[in-house]
Amino acid sequence: MKTSKYINDRIEDFLLQKTEPTMRSEALKYAYAMRDTLDNGYWTRAAYFWAFLGAAFAGYATAFTTLDDKPDKQIFLLLIISSIGFLLSWAWYLANRGSKYWMVHWERKIRSLQNEVTGPLFGGDKIDDDSKGWALWDSYPFPVTKINCLISFYAWVLWLFIGIYTVYSAHVIIPCWAIWSLVLLTLVGWELLRCSRIDQDSGN
Repeated sequence: MKTSKYINDRIEDFLLQKTEPTMRSEALKYAYAMRDTLDNGYWTRAAYFWAFLGAAFAGYATAFTTLDDKPDKQIFLLLIISSIGFLLSWAWYLANRGSKYWMVHWERKIRSLQNEVTGPLFGGDKIDDDSKGWALWDSYPFPVTKINCLISFYAWVLWLFIGIYTVYSAHVIIPCWAIWSLVLLTLVGWELLRCSRIDQDSGN
């Protein structure tokens, strides 16, 4: 994110003083490039998390259907998969919120720079149409990134319930120390992800 901070500082300098049109145009190009880069990376990360969470669901279902063969080993495997699914879905949710934050950040930069260069092409007037949310065949301005964020949060809640169910099922087979050690490790990972935040000054 150091490159992003450098570009951001340059744009701030342009906004604080009267700059030549060519410099403002250059800053606008940088802002558009950063926004496009974030948008492409957003969907790449979404595909990445979908793939791994899908594999976790498939692994859990496979282990669950063969639970009667070796219950002690299979139930411990279910606990591990639950932990992985829980942390991956939480990381996906946080990544979606972080991506949305930086998208909005650069969209604001674009709006502040574009008026004197190209006019309000980005984020201009509202489109006045007759679209209805209940019309299944019609277009409607649903917030795509918000929907994806809600889906990731739903996946996290689902894995939370799966984990609780698995822990409840495992306590009669697996030693308690093994169960709660894995639960503690999972919670530590969850807290580390929750507390992660980019330092605005250093860009890391």
